[in-house]
Amino acid sequence: MNSAESLDLLKIKSQIRAELLVNMAAPVIFDTIDSTNNWALDQCRDTVILPKICFAERQLAGRGRKNRDWYSPRAQNIYMSIAYKFDVKPDQLYGLSMVMGVCIVRVLGKLGVKAGLKWPNDVYVGVGKIAGILIETRVKQDAGMCAVIGVGLNYDMAKTSSVLIENQWTDLLKEIKDDRTVDRSVLAGMLLNEILTVCDQFASIGFDGFRNEWQEYDLCIGRRLDIFEGGRVIEGEYIGINEHGALMVIVDGRQETFYAADVSIRMK
Repeated sequence: MNSAESLDLLKIKSQIRAELLVNMAAPVIFDTIDSTNNWALDQCRDTVILPKICFAERQLAGRGRKNRDWYSPRAQNIYMSIAYKFDVKPDQLYGLSMVMGVCIVRVLGKLGVKAGLKWPNDVYVGVGKIAGILIETRVKQDAGMCAVIGVGLNYDMAKTSSVLIENQWTDLLKEIKDDRTVDRSVLAGMLLNEILTVCDQFASIGFDGFRNEWQEYDLCIGRRLDIFEGGRVIEGEYIGINEHGALMVIVDGRQETFYAADVSIRMK
């Protein structure tokens, strides 16, 4: 499958369960956009019925966590954002980004690619990052929260120079084994179907309902970490996550807890 082939809405919708299609508007596909998350944030207005979904072939100002640039070449990868309404309080959305990581690992597993998760939500295959997630939220005046779920997944980066991306990366076509192929539009539909399904579940059971599965994919187990928080670097021994998805680390003989909004980590 040529990655330069444009996304196909019918192929995307073919992967969505019928009961989900009934309650959503058709996804929008942009050739070029500043950021799919920016578009989705605009959909969080009180009068808009959610969920609303968009894909883009290219982003001019794609971004990841901590406002880092997300390299977004045309028609090579998946750039997707979903505006989804949760009838919960803001603190009940903690861990949503980690659960979205579980969604991506599940989909990759269906394609024969074994992936893992680096806290809080980076998706890796081997030593290469294959996907990332950015969650942004808005409070709706009619109660509840609008969460924008942004996903970037590398599909075919064969023509990408490594100097353009700071960290090690990989892509789906490189990692698929044997003669298996996957259409980029079908992949987009599989991801969307999994995410929408899990959003319904998350609204009921929160992160703790996914905690055991997240730990199955945890790449930090048994590792020492450098933890970057507010300009300082803390070294500690990783011991797991709590029921909210917060990082638990032994630092100088004491257990400390860190939340994703405040820190980033580097595995040793």
